Amino acid sequence: MKEVVSGVIAVLLLALYAYAIWRVCSSPRTTPSGSIDTVLSLVGALVSALVIAVLAITPPSGSPARALAASMGPSAAMAVQVVVGAYLAVWGVCGIALVITWLRVPDATPSLAAAAKSWLGLAIAAAYAFLGLKP
Repeated sequence: MKEVVSGVIAVLLLALYAYAIWRVCSSPRTTPSGSIDTVLSLVGALVSALVIAVLAITPPSGSPARALAASMGPSAAMAVQVVVGAYLAVWGVCGIALVITWLRVPDATPSLAAAAKSWLGLAIAAAYAFLGLKP
């Protein structure tokens, strides 16, 4: 039950983050509201931290979902694989949308620029965590 509640919270936070990115990218020159700005920074950091944590426990040749579903039954493991795959894909697409919008709109708001730079740095950290690279 704990895993289900944790998964639902994580997916809801990702949906909130994706909505904030959609709002900012749809009008990059308009300063977002305080709540959208907060979601971009706070929830974005939480979502990215979860992605990095999952990738850090995943062997370089393994699947992130298998690392999480190792102790579950076969049907739960399949559900976890779908959710984890979708979660990583949405996080990646949202971040790429931020970075592309930031690059295409030179006078974008500081909130969009900060979110894009933050995601770019966190994506590098996620790659390091997944690949197990040492500096």
